[in-house]
This record gives sequence, C-alpha cells and structure tokens, in this order.
Amino acid sequence: MVSIIKCNSDRRADPQVGETPALVEHCKKITAENRDTCVDNDWSYESFGVADVYCIFIMILALIKAIILYPVMITLSFIPVGINWIRYRYYSFGEEAIRDTRIWKIYVGIQFIITLPLQIFIITNLLLDYLLMFIFGGIYCILSLGWTRLLKNRKILNPYRNGPSLYKHFSDIINVTGSMSVRLCYFEFMKNLCVMFVLNHWWKYWIICNPYVSELGERFITQIGESLDEFDVADINTHFQKCISWSVLSRDDRNAIDASFFCPHYPYPPTNKRYAIGMQSSSIITTFVHTSHYQTEGEPMFSLSNSVQLPVYRIILWYNNPWHIMTGYVEANISNHKNALEHPMWLIAGHNYIASAKNQIWSFNPGYIDVYFDRYLPIVQKFIRESILGIEHETIEEV
Repeated sequence: MVSIIKCNSDRRADPQVGETPALVEHCKKITAENRDTCVDNDWSYESFGVADVYCIFIMILALIKAIILYPVMITLSFIPVGINWIRYRYYSFGEEAIRDTRIWKIYVGIQFIITLPLQIFIITNLLLDYLLMFIFGGIYCILSLGWTRLLKNRKILNPYRNGPSLYKHFSDIINVTGSMSVRLCYFEFMKNLCVMFVLNHWWKYWIICNPYVSELGERFITQIGESLDEFDVADINTHFQKCISWSVLSRDDRNAIDASFFCPHYPYPPTNKRYAIGMQSSSIITTFVHTSHYQTEGEPMFSLSNSVQLPVYRIILWYNNPWHIMTGYVEANISNHKNALEHPMWLIAGHNYIASAKNQIWSFNPGYIDVYFDRYLPIVQKFIRESILGIEHETIEEV
C-alpha cells in the first residue's frame, strides 16, 4: 500500500515529481483549509455580459485563423506522426525498455530533426497568438479600467506558473504521442493533435482562464464513482493503470478504450523521474499533461484528497503549458468510499458566464468538465470491472 501524506508545513518542493516551491506552498494552504473533498465548493458566476461577448467575438476570429492554418499543420505533422505510429504499432515494447537504450535516444534525435519545420510553425503561431491576446486583453483592460483586476488575477495564477518545460521533455512527448496514436488510430489522432496546436491555447488563456476580462478564482469540483467494493484494491489498481498507463494492450482492450468519448494516457515515467508527460484525447482535441505517479520509488508524495484510499495519479495543469485547456491541480485515485474511483480537481477559471456555466459545452469550462467526468467515470470503472472478471468488453461509448 502506498503511503499517503498531506502537504504539511515541513514539505519542500521535489523536482523529481514535478513540483515547484510556489505550488507546494499553495497546496499547504489548501490542506490547512481541511475541505471535504467529496463535495464541490460553491461557485458563483455573473450573468452573460459584455466580457462574454468580447471573448466570443475574439474567439471567432481565432477560430477562423485556426481553420486557415489547420491544413498546414496536418501537412507538417503527417510524416513524423506516421513514423511514430508505425514504430509503436508494430513493435511490442514498454516504456522502461525503450527509454534506456541508445537506439531510443537516436530515434528521439531523428524525430527532433524531422519535426523542426513543425516545431517552428507551432512556436511562431503560439507567439503570434500570445501577442494577439495581449493586445486584445490590454484593450479590454483599458476600456474597463481593469488593471487592478489583472494584478489580482496574476497572483491567483502564480502557484501554477513556471512548471517543467514541455520542450525539455521531448523524449516523453515522442513516447506518449506514439502510444496514444496506437490507442486511437492514426487519422483520429492526427485530427485531434493538430486541433490542439492551433486552438488549445485560445481555450485556456482566452475563454476559461482569461486574466484580462474577469475575476479569476480556484474552483473545486470532484467526481466519485459507483461502488467497486466487490474487488480488492490491488486488483482495481492494477487494471486502472492497465487502462491508463499501459502502452501495449490487447486488441480487445484497445478497441474498448477507443470506443469511449475520452481517452487519458499517462505512461510510466523513465527510471530517473517520478513524473512524465501524458496525454488526454476527447472527440475533438488532445492535450498534454504533467503526470506524477504515486506508486514509484522514493519519498511519499502528498495528496490533497481527504477521501483517498490509494493514490494513483497526480496531474498538474501548469499555466505555462499552452496545450492543456485548464490550469490547476488534479488527482485520480481509488477512494475510501467503497473502493470507487475519485477525481478531485482544483481549477482556475473566471467568474464570467462562459468560463463557468455548465451549459457552455463549446467552452470546455470547469462546469462542463464536471459533467463530462461524471459521464466518463462509470465508463472507466466498467472497463476495470470487465478486465478483472476477464470477460470481453462490451461497447462502452456511454454508460
């Protein structure tokens, strides 16, 4: 059983699990609140107003730009993603085996070279969009006299700044994109991957977590599944990680996972780390995430959940990660409530309507994500149940 500790006053940041001092200090404050992590916190938001109209108008312009750039992104991605897909599709190996070999390092170097045109295109587009957001955000701040609001929002964002750079984890990115492309299929993965690079940062910085237009806050939401107490915790843990972390799966398992509307994949970290870059894929987009694995060798990692029985994953959604639409701290555990899965989330979002209301499906805001994972949790628990029992997976598009 993995030891569970809280983020107490003596806790210091551990770079081996992807922490920063600012994040650890923030987590100490959350722990001190002693919140019931089985219940969502109260969250008020404004009615639809000027800020929402302004954000939607600029987002439409961003969407038009993304549609124009999308074919270029597909063209530049086609060959390197295809090579990676072929390598993972026709070779059965796990992460630990391939990351410790010279051949793997050579392969990563080759991928870095052949993706250089794609990298240049992505970075140039991202920097241009940062400039556009700064200009349009600055205009709104000037017209609304919102500079004080901006400064307050920046303080709220501080714990999630300066996370580990994705660029320094290029090997992780090659690994997870290869195995994720096999979990889905090449063309489905390509479609979602290219949307990520042209649109995710607009959802993150302009719609959900826009420091220029709305007062930001940290919203706590959680999901706890139905009972799995007919199974041992060890079995649940094994098949939960099989669903989420294994790269090499049987065709039956792969088809069951691909049939769902959401597919998270958090590969095991290499031997010198306790976290790795993972991915999530919905029917529209993919995202990159920094995932710490609790059940790795080393000092126990802290958990913010008060209802955890066995911690499994800790997902940190850094503000400086433009390829995930959210900013915040997330766990995925086995709960002490009848061995069910739990998914507590502390997410930074605006108090304006489109950043909060559950009916704003297109915005992917925390309100909608709460409903989204309420739908997904029964699906992954169904996979675990069938996997433990050794029966063939039924169609699991939605339970």
